[in-house]
Amino acid sequence: MVSGAFWGAFDPLTSAHKAIVDTAIKEIELDRLYIVVNNHPYKNYTYPLEERIKAWRSWLDLKGFKQVELLSQDEAHLWDREALEAKSGQKIIAIAGYDAYQRWRAGAKKEALQNFDKIAVVPRGNEPPDLFDENALLLKIPEAYRYVSSAKVKKDRGDA
Repeated sequence: MVSGAFWGAFDPLTSAHKAIVDTAIKEIELDRLYIVVNNHPYKNYTYPLEERIKAWRSWLDLKGFKQVELLSQDEAHLWDREALEAKSGQKIIAIAGYDAYQRWRAGAKKEALQNFDKIAVVPRGNEPPDLFDENALLLKIPEAYRYVSSAKVKKDRGDA
């Protein structure tokens, strides 16, 4: 029994985010997946938290993913590994984009990363990720989604 956690602003929710969830559920065979939507006061979000959660909920209902639970976090209530393990009673597999994985790895102690059962790393662009942790695995999303980002979507829409 294992649960996954996918943290992000999802501002806006993109086709790549959806592909990541779809692939994680199918490839990792998660019993439960927590999508943790960030809502930090120091960030200037384009879309309010309620809209970002509603977008996820609509897509999850359409896909019929019953094993996914939406959570939100802010400075007062963080859903870190410990909190998610306590909630689920299971080890947590972290799902992270390659850029986030690199920043996380640069700023985190190796022991902290090893607390996760696995870290599913999502590739970005055409560069194969350097997985420098023995508990990291590559989450092979379709190549077209490797070039999608919330910032690019906002720019293309004229939101940014």
